[in-house]
Amino acid sequence: MAELPVRSDPVRDVAIATRGAVVDRAEEPRSALALAVAESLSYWLPALLAACAVSAATYVALDPANARRTATFLMRGPTEPIAPVATAADLSRFIGSINARSETGRTIEFTVRAERSSELATVVITLAPADGEPEAIAAADQIVAAANLSLADALDRAGAGIDASLEASRRSSAETSEMLARISSTTPQSEAIAGLMQQVALLRDEQSKLAARAKGLQGIRVAGNAAIAGGRSPSLRWLATLAAAAGTLVAVPIVLRFARQVADTRRALRQAQAR
Repeated sequence: MAELPVRSDPVRDVAIATRGAVVDRAEEPRSALALAVAESLSYWLPALLAACAVSAATYVALDPANARRTATFLMRGPTEPIAPVATAADLSRFIGSINARSETGRTIEFTVRAERSSELATVVITLAPADGEPEAIAAADQIVAAANLSLADALDRAGAGIDASLEASRRSSAETSEMLARISSTTPQSEAIAGLMQQVALLRDEQSKLAARAKGLQGIRVAGNAAIAGGRSPSLRWLATLAAAAGTLVAVPIVLRFARQVADTRRALRQAQAR
């Protein structure tokens, strides 16, 4: 049976064309987004390989056993004023110039800064991954020992100065006591006796202070306990690994798609110029 020809209806044709244009315009953004997602998903294998590599590198890099930590100490200057370390700034510069080594011969890595409104210096020691508080204390002691070795001559001069002052005070005290005894035997009611007795008391007090200074003479030393910082938790390691993998899975397809579009555009330009 022969098919009858379909008659053309101008109104129907216009309606179909209008509806098609409206549908095309409405679905154009959706189609572009779907196309971009489809093109990005086509790079799933390189993205998966890159995500595996990045996550493995992140997992290894964030191993808590390999985390470097720091130990912070406060160091105080000598008990006597010494020119090379007269101020906190001088003290920090002096300690920073010290080349200290551990008992194993390894160079101790540390930085120093002066504390404002204080006579202290802050020393931050870089620890090895396996080091703990005992190793940090040993490193601080090595820095102090090396610094005091450099100050040995100055400390000896300070101690000699205290000893000389103490000896002079003792001689003055002996002379004053002798004079007091002589005056007391000749003129017991003399007004000079009270002044000499006061002077003897002052000299004895000065001797006590000088003796305490001589006994307590110390060089650079640690003040307080160490503050150890750093290290990583296992949960942070896993979270960072998962985040790195997820970010790589998202970023790699976008980058590859963009690179392909750039390459296609350049190829089209070259072909157009060749024509």
